[in-house]
Amino acid sequence: LSLAPDGDALRVLVCSPLTTPKPLPDLAPCANAKTYSAEQRLESCTLLLRQTLSDEPRSAVYFNRGNALLELSRFDQARSDYGHAIDLMPGSAQAYVNRGIANRNMGNDRKAIEDYGAAIHLQPANAKAYSNRAAAEFDLRLNSEALRDFSHSIRLDPSNAGVFVNRAIVFDSLGRSDEAFRDYSRAIQLDHKRAAAYNGRCYALLQLHKAKAALEDCRAATHLAPRSASAWDSQGYSYLVLRQPHAAIQSFDTALGLSPGLPSSLFGRGIAKLRLGLPEGADDIHHARTLDPTIAARFEEMGTPGMP
Repeated sequence: LSLAPDGDALRVLVCSPLTTPKPLPDLAPCANAKTYSAEQRLESCTLLLRQTLSDEPRSAVYFNRGNALLELSRFDQARSDYGHAIDLMPGSAQAYVNRGIANRNMGNDRKAIEDYGAAIHLQPANAKAYSNRAAAEFDLRLNSEALRDFSHSIRLDPSNAGVFVNRAIVFDSLGRSDEAFRDYSRAIQLDHKRAAAYNGRCYALLQLHKAKAALEDCRAATHLAPRSASAWDSQGYSYLVLRQPHAAIQSFDTALGLSPGLPSSLFGRGIAKLRLGLPEGADDIHHARTLDPTIAARFEEMGTPGMP
């Protein structure tokens, strides 16, 4: 499981009126993500930057071009534009948040944490700065810090289902399945169509030895996200625990069709095939171990019945 940047991190930087008779440039094509594509906004912002602009509108243009670049996964260029925006308007907390997202996408979690910290210094009630910093901390296995920041984000904004899911993932990684279950359940209450919450709660229930309830959640996850290999993988494991090898193989097959070479699905399918007396199950297990030498230990830690 991995943590994604908190949902609505990208925001349009709105310029306040300037005390100058020169009219502000039209930022709409550069800033309006609802009407214009990322490519259109990138082109519009680039044209605006060729004009002579004062610091505040120029900062806004850099910020919005950074958003377009981030959407296009051009993270290095996005980071550079957010840096220009910050240089011109160092009080913009959102520019620091978005630069943090760019840094994290480039694998630079420590720089991301610095950016989120700067945003929090400027705007202590910025819930998304806390949740994004927590995700970067989790990447670095700073679990205590991640739990602290996710909890702070929840106190500031208890309506964000995604943050409950992310905190639950941290609890899961620490073996605190009861707390993970509660967070996944709260996320589902807030957003009953969030597949990741059902999939995560399925996993937590499996750790709590409640396989039948887990299967119900996994079925909900695959219904909501039929293209999610992770959800089908979890469903396959639920069937495996319930000793339904035929159903397990079907779920693992679907997962592998979506994500070929997924070690957990290969290993689980191998176990299910061996239970049915199919010798090719050994091939799946061997392939899984080649891809991930720790896979057998992980299944043993989960108490998988019928381990070969």
